[in-house]
Amino acid sequence: MVALASERGFLPSHATRSELELVHPGRRRIVYLNRKRLRVQTIAVIVPPWSEVDELRTISGVNVRGDFFHSSNLRAFPRRMHEGNREIPYGYSLVCADVSAFGRVLDRS
Repeated sequence: MVALASERGFLPSHATRSELELVHPGRRRIVYLNRKRLRVQTIAVIVPPWSEVDELRTISGVNVRGDFFHSSNLRAFPRRMHEGNREIPYGYSLVCADVSAFGRVLDRS
């Protein structure tokens, strides 16, 4: 996944056990690769909440979860109240059917 992201200009910039931050310096874009989902052979990418979700839904092989994904590891994304008493970063989680769908998401992110 990292090699494919690198081919498209995204470089790893920060890693946690749960997420890998990928930054595209030229386009000033950030997405996160959900590492927990990779362990169960699922490619999940978290994009910022300001992303054009309707456009991303049209990508072949991509399923957009209807609600926001929340994680304290999404350090570059905005925060909001979700559960609990503190704001937490959030974005949209996209599940990619295969590596080529992952590449198409990166091309549009």
